[in-house]
Amino acid sequence: MGIYKRATQFTPFAALRGYYEEIQLREKRLERVEKIELMEDAAELLNRDLAALVRGQPVEIIYFSDGTYLSIRGLFAGIDPLRRKLKVVKTEIDLDAVIQIRSD
Repeated sequence: MGIYKRATQFTPFAALRGYYEEIQLREKRLERVEKIELMEDAAELLNRDLAALVRGQPVEIIYFSDGTYLSIRGLFAGIDPLRRKLKVVKTEIDLDAVIQIRSD
């Protein structure tokens, strides 16, 4: 077997062209940050907004998860006070992670 044929069997193969570049770009976009601690008046306003939520109401929740701030929109499905979880459609969010609630 010649050198050229032998070398071609070891050339890298990328089945998903551009995949690794996209992953690197996504990681850069999702920079890790520290969680903001709410001031007392902001926490009180958040508690008031939580108490005013009605099941089936369209909401947008901004919350902290794994070093980033995320936003989810959907219908409010309820709060589980024992597990301290808020539910939007089928997504459960820790109540302590919620930063802001916007309702339509």
